[in-house]
Order: sequence, then structure tokens, then C-alpha cells
Amino acid sequence: MDCHRILKLLTDFGESTSSTVNDEKLRNISDSVLLTLPLNIVDEIEQNKNLANISNDTGWHYLHLLLYTLIKLSNNEFAEKNAIFTVEQYRIVKTAFEISACIGILPCLLPHIKIHTYTMRSKTFILDFNLNDAIEKYKRLSYTTTVFLELFGKNTFRVAVMSKLDCLLVALLQLSHAPLKKPTDNQTTANISNSDLEMTPLLYQQLKNEQESFYNKLQYVVENCPQSLLIKELMVILSIKNNPKWLQINIKCLLTERIMLPNGITALTLAICNDVSDLGKCWDKLDITAKLVATSHGSDTEKYYNSICPQILDLFHSKENTQAIIIANACMKALHDYNSKVCIEKIINVIMKPLLVKCDSHLKTFAIVKTEEEVSHCIENLYQLFLTTNAEFKCLPLSLLLPISLPLFYLYVKSYKSIYVLRNQVRQLILKMLTDETTREMLFAVFLNHEITNTCEYGEKLNFSFGINGALEITSKSEPIDYEEITDCLFNIVEKDENFAFSLFRYLLKVLPNMNNATENVRKGKLLEMPQDLEERIMKQIFAVKLLTLCSNSTLVQQAVLKNPEPFLNLINFFFSKTIANFGNEDCVMHEQDANTLYTSLLFIKMIITDCNVQKTWETFQNFTSTIKKEFDLKKVPAHVFSLIDEIEAIVKKKGKSISNYCDLTADNKKMNEFDKALVDLVDPLLPVRGHGIITLTKLIESRHPETTLKKDLLLCIFQENLDHEDSFIYLAAINGLCALSSMFPEKVLEILVHEFIGLTQQLKNRDVTPETRAKLGEILVKTTRSLGEVAPKYKSLLVNGFLCGTRDPDALVRASSLSCLGELCKIMGFRLGTLIIEILYCIGCIIKTDKDDSCRRAGVLVATLLLRGLGKDTLTELGENLVTLYRSLKYLRDNDKDVVLQLHAQLALEEFDDIVQQFLFAKPKLEKSIFLLSD
Repeated sequence: MDCHRILKLLTDFGESTSSTVNDEKLRNISDSVLLTLPLNIVDEIEQNKNLANISNDTGWHYLHLLLYTLIKLSNNEFAEKNAIFTVEQYRIVKTAFEISACIGILPCLLPHIKIHTYTMRSKTFILDFNLNDAIEKYKRLSYTTTVFLELFGKNTFRVAVMSKLDCLLVALLQLSHAPLKKPTDNQTTANISNSDLEMTPLLYQQLKNEQESFYNKLQYVVENCPQSLLIKELMVILSIKNNPKWLQINIKCLLTERIMLPNGITALTLAICNDVSDLGKCWDKLDITAKLVATSHGSDTEKYYNSICPQILDLFHSKENTQAIIIANACMKALHDYNSKVCIEKIINVIMKPLLVKCDSHLKTFAIVKTEEEVSHCIENLYQLFLTTNAEFKCLPLSLLLPISLPLFYLYVKSYKSIYVLRNQVRQLILKMLTDETTREMLFAVFLNHEITNTCEYGEKLNFSFGINGALEITSKSEPIDYEEITDCLFNIVEKDENFAFSLFRYLLKVLPNMNNATENVRKGKLLEMPQDLEERIMKQIFAVKLLTLCSNSTLVQQAVLKNPEPFLNLINFFFSKTIANFGNEDCVMHEQDANTLYTSLLFIKMIITDCNVQKTWETFQNFTSTIKKEFDLKKVPAHVFSLIDEIEAIVKKKGKSISNYCDLTADNKKMNEFDKALVDLVDPLLPVRGHGIITLTKLIESRHPETTLKKDLLLCIFQENLDHEDSFIYLAAINGLCALSSMFPEKVLEILVHEFIGLTQQLKNRDVTPETRAKLGEILVKTTRSLGEVAPKYKSLLVNGFLCGTRDPDALVRASSLSCLGELCKIMGFRLGTLIIEILYCIGCIIKTDKDDSCRRAGVLVATLLLRGLGKDTLTELGENLVTLYRSLKYLRDNDKDVVLQLHAQLALEEFDDIVQQFLFAKPKLEKSIFLLSD
């Protein structure tokens, strides 16, 4: 029996223009097919028909012949495991299943059950079939479904059967769950399927047994079908309106069971989104999926979430599929919106578990509370959860990070100076927390350990230490972290972001006055504290001031203050109140440091209000000046501070407009060039401003400013005058200025610098310069000599004599610096020192023999090594017997000195001697031949 040929004949309705198929058409096809079959096959078909109790109508007869052929095909030609369809064969088999569903399933469904399906080739089957005969409909539906299930169990036919999966599912749902009316004692009729049927106890029991059988078959199909396809078909059936309630309830139960199974969320996503390779194309579908997952289904909510949340965590931890993280984030966001308590308890806290642990600080033994792998895994998950989402609207609220904010910060404190691989991820998480303005200042207070309530809401101070694999682990051993490290770490976090840095600056401006009030309360006896409390309070104040200083030096903070000066004005107001309160007595005079602080602050305010590029709120400045004038007694304020207050008040009243009857260079400095501005700064009463003026002049000299070049004599006088200043900042700025002038006045500048270095000027003027400053002077002299280039050897006598004088200085630092500078000078001169080399060697020999300071002897040996290395074999011919003393001194140091480093340096110098002698004695002979020209 050629089953493929028979199937082709049974499914070929011709190319008739009619879109309907009736009994006559089916009868003709059935008869023509039976004529081609052998008699034994025809007899077998008739026997099976009688066994199945099939009626004689044409549709039944055709359906039986079609299904019989499919079964024969599966048992004969496709009985082997590796048998496969050709494309044409698969098309015919698929068509056969479509026709079977149109004849054997769709007409037999209950009247209220609807299904989205299409008939084969858009054909409509109009058959002479009694739709009111419930028993016949049940038999046909049961028979067709049984054959479908039999073929579904064969791998070769399963794909073809699943092309009509919706029909098969609806048929199984009706056969296994359709309600049956229980029979009465008097065996009255029961109304099912909108038809009159006599429901006897025997028939009722038979139908119940068959329902159980079909329920098991339904479970078989559900478990062996691709879950995404199954969920999709069930959702399509569920979406049809006006379907019976029992059908919708059972479909919902099946869907809930499928979602609760492992990988159920993935299957649901595939069913809804079709293609998860690029979820960016279907955000709306992903939202629907996430909301379906987040909404609890069924009566047992706890059981549902206990199965859903582990699936979300598995998706979140998946490293094979990047789209899985997107699905997990969407589900978590939807779950948090729907039931935040479940989301936090079963997902967020599970991810954060390593950082939510509580360490017992009383334990004296070392124990690992959380391993390196657990901590690293937690950080990676948090980073993916809060920082790598593909859309901001999918992010979870940042408040979820607050319970671990303190552990995260202490983890970063431990790692920010190391090469910890997850250091940047931790920093990004902390920055993410700080983006929430409502909790930003509270987080600053928690990080800096300032006085706050409910600190437990922000986590525990966990003890982090590096493990054997280079990652961080949580231990029970407490390692104290000082306030300075916390301060530096917090500034490191915020320094590159203007908004965060200015917020920290503003917070510190608020908290410092409160700290000062606490100090006042302790001083007045209103508040008692223990010695350790006093130490902690002072440390907090010191490092709060340090952090404020770091923020103030930041360019980003300075720009932000120009835009929003109100916090800074409040701080100045506080300074005024405290400073004036400290000299309330008539005999008391304001301290110079306090006056400088106020003056500098007011200068900054003046700069803000005179800058045209800065947007100003004049009302803010008016309130500030009026407060200063009304609330404080300014009689004891120095004249220059009081004058500056008047200037600021006048500018504020005019709202920045120029004042005709007022002429002040410092206020009108925009009309001057840079040189004039620097000269104005030189007469300022504040030392930093005067120092800034000298530095500006030095930069102008180095950049060859035209006006500066013309007035070089004036600048030379200015720098020389400032050499007498007692402040080291002004003194060194003047020295650098002279160094910049060396190209214009080389001889004068070098003479001045040499006299300053050897201390001659200080002795004449009874001034004292620290050894550190003089050592810096030596470095500047070498730098100046290097800038002279080829002209430098002209001044070798002056420079060498100056450094040789420095080697006799009573301070060891100056002697060592002189020797070091002498070696550098020899290198700059290219060892073109002439007879001066003998004086240098003699000086070195005396120092390494007689000097008691190790650093000086080391410097002497170093200079000797540099000289020998630079001069090479010419040393023997040029110096001769002058090297004997040096050689013996070096040999004595190598053998007898107690300083190991010095012995090593002496050995290196002696090796230079050996190399020179070997080059001289064992020089390779030159192969030369002399050629003479004889004249005729």
C-alpha cells in the first residue's frame, strides 16, 4: 500500500474555483481511492470502521480513511527511527492533519468554544452532519484526538501534528474538563452541549473515566511540547472572548504551571516576544511579559513567588545569554512595582546578602565571614542590576542600595589605593547612590561618621581584608580606618563630578558651624564628654576642614560656587560672628590671621560680583551685606577689611554697574594688562596676593612678554628687594624670578644667587635662612646654569668657588647639597674645568676622610665617581699624582667604613679607577701604515 500516493489523492480537491467542499466531493474522492486499493486493505478498513462504531455518513467515512492512511504511513514507511519526510511528503501530511482537524475537531467542539484557526487552503467544509447529535460529535472528537495523540508520540510526525496544536489542545481540554451534569435517580435528561442527552449513571461513569484518561494525555502533550509554543497557543486561546469560564480557568491553571516550572519565564518571553535576540525592538512586549510574571496567579501566592523569584535570579546570574539579564531586570522592576516586599525579600536581599551580614566585633579569633568569591559575585550582580540596564526607566529605585551604602563605602576605602579589579564598579555604585539628592547629604554624614540617627538603615561597618586571590573578603577581625583615609577616599569619589563635589562642599559648610557649636557647649560645661570623645570630635573637625580645603581647591567646586554662592556667604557670615565675638573687649585687637581670612573671603565675593560672566542674584548679596552691617560691630575690624566691605556694598547697590566717583585699580583691573595687574598685586597687604604677583611676573619673563622685557631692570630690583623678606614663600618666589632673569643678566643673577647660597647676604643683613631653603637655592643655581647652555663655562670659577664654599658649611644638609650640585655642574660643563678639577678632587678627598656625616661622605664619593667616569683615561695623564690621595681615601672607606652604602659607593669608584688603568695599559694597538711621498 503506497500511503503517500493515497494521502495525495485524499487531500487533492482539484483546482475548482469553488471554495466549499461538500459530501459529494468527499464521496467521490473516497470511492476513487478505495477502487485503487487491494481488497484485503479495503476489508481491513471496513473492519476498523465497524470497531470504531463509525456511522455511515460521508464525512465520517472520509475522515476514517484519511486517519487510517496516516496511521499506516507511520507504522510502515516511517517505522524506522531515522526516516524523514521530503518537502512534498511533509506538505501532504500537514495538509492531511489540517483536513482532519477541520472535519473531526472543529465541528465537534461545544457551541460556545471559539478558536482562531484557518481551514485548509481557505476551503469551507459543508457536510451533511447532525450537529445536534452530541454522542456522534463526542465519538468523532474522541476518535480524531486519539489518532492525533498516537501520531504525536512518534517523533517523525510530531512537528506536523503541532501545526494544529491549538485544535489538539482545545479538543483535549474539552474532553478532559468539560462539565458533566450528574444523573438523577429517575434518569432524567441532562442538558450538556446544548443538546438533549439521556445521562444515565453508566454513561456518566464512562465519560468520567474517559475524562481522566484524556487529562493524562493532555499532561503528556503539555510536557512534551516546546514550552514557548505551548504557552503561545494557550494564550491565543485564552484571548478569545466569550469562551466558557471552565475553559478559561483551566487554561490559566496550565499557564501558571508552565511559568512556575524551571525556565518558565524564558519560555513565556519567547512566546510573547518571538525573538529575544534583540529585545530592544519589543520593549512593549517585554513589559507585558514582566507584568504577567510579577502578578501572582493561583490561590497560593507564596508558592508562586517561591518558584518565580529563583528563576529571575538564575536569569540574572546567567553569563551565557546577555538578553537574560535584560529580562531579569524587567521582571524585577515589574515585581517591585507590583509587590515591593516580595521583590526585596526574595531577590534584592539575596543578591545583597554578603554585604548585609553582621559581624561580631567582640570576637578575638580571626574568621572569614564571607569569602572573596561571595563578595566579588555580590559586587558584580549589583553593578549589573543598577548600572548596566539598557534603559533608565527599567532601573530599580536607588533607595534599595541604602542598606548596604556603608559597607560599599568601607569596601572602597579598603581598595581605592589598590589594584582591586572591582574597584571601579564599587565607585560607580557609590556615585549612583549619590545621584539621589534627597539622601545625598545623609550619605555624606554616614560616610564621615557624623552625628546621625538610625545609622543601622545604612548597613554595618564591615571588616574587609585582601584574601589569597587578591580579592576582598569579610572577616571578623576589626582593622581601624583613620579619618584621614576616609576623607581622602570620599574626595576621590566626588572630585571629578561638579554636582557631587559642590554638594559635599555645601554639606561641609553646613556641618562645620554645628561642630563649632558642640565645641562651645563643651567649653561652657553644657555638654560632658570623655577623653576618647574629645579626641574623636577634634579629629572629625580637623578632617572636615581638610576635606573642605580639598573641595575649595577644586576647579569644579570653584565654578559651582560662582554659580551658587549662597552657602559660601553663610559660612563667611558665620566667620564674622565668631571672629567678632572673640574680640568683644575694647582692649582686644583682631588677630592678623583672622583678619586675613575675612579679607580673603571678601575678595572672593568681590570677584564674583564683578565678574560679568557669572549670573548673580543681587538680592542674596544685598541680604549678606545688610546682615554684616546690622548684626556685627565693625569698629574693631581692620581698616582694609572694613574698606572692602564698603566696596562690596557699593557694587551690590549699583548691581555691578561702574561707579563714576570711584577709582580703584583693584576694582578696575580689567582695563590693565597682565604686567600692570601683577604690579598691583605686589602692593597688596595679603602675603598670598603679593606672592601671586611675583609668580605672575616670573611667568611673564619666561613667556618673553614684551613689556616685561623692556622693564627688566625694574624687575631685577623688585626681586632683589623681596630677597630680604622673612616669609619663605615670598623669598623662594623672588629666587625663581631671578632665575628667570638669568638669560638677561647672567652675571648679576649668578652672583646674587651664589651669595645667597653661601650665606654671605644673610651674614651681612643678620638674617637667617633655613638649610632646606639653601638646598633649594643650590638646585636653582644648577637649573640656571643649565639654562645658560654653551655660555655656562664662562662662569665656572664663580660657580665652583660658590659650591666649594658650601662644602664647608656647618650644616650637613648644605654640605651634601653643595657636593651634589658640584657633580651636576661638572656634567653640565662637560668636565671642561681646567685646573679647577684639582681643587675639586682635593676638596672631595678631604671630605671623605674627615667629614663625620654619612650623607656628606656619600655625596663626595658620588662626585668622585662622576668625575672619573666623565674624564676617562685622560684622568691619568692630566691629573697624575693628584689622584693618589683620592685613591687611598676610597680604598680606606671601602675596607674600614661602617656605612654599608658608603662602602658600596667606594667600591664603584674604585672600579672606575680599574677601568681607566686597563684602558690606558692594555689599549688595543692601532694598525696604521705610513705612506711617504718622495719628491723628484
